[in-house]
Amino acid sequence: MQKPDRKNREFFLTLTPPPQGDTLFLETQNGDNPPIALEKFQLFYPATRVLFKARSDAELFLYYGNPRVYAVHYDLSLVAGQLLSADKAIASHGTEQQLLKSSWREHEIPGKGGVVFWGILALVVVVLLVIISRLLPKSPTTGK
Repeated sequence: MQKPDRKNREFFLTLTPPPQGDTLFLETQNGDNPPIALEKFQLFYPATRVLFKARSDAELFLYYGNPRVYAVHYDLSLVAGQLLSADKAIASHGTEQQLLKSSWREHEIPGKGGVVFWGILALVVVVLLVIISRLLPKSPTTGK
């Protein structure tokens, strides 16, 4: 909430979903309040970038979209000097290619098991029950 007597005049606004274009419109409904005076207006929007160093003659590929792969973490402070001093170029992307067709197991969560796992587990339980039943002593039959 912003008030005229407030010392800090910064206002933070979360944009959800993220903007899709290069133009933003800010509309306010002042009601019976005086109009908002915007001076020295600034907008900061974090953008995710990929920074890497590669040979200029190397063919590059960017693989993404596999939820089963963990994100890698690098200590960029070890190579920050090399990255910052290297010649910079903007990369452009080609057409997107799907390398593998989706499998029926693609959306399984790791560690939750699958049809094969539960089938083998059920077979092992049945075999163990049969073995245990054969090891139990037979009840004596009463003859008349």
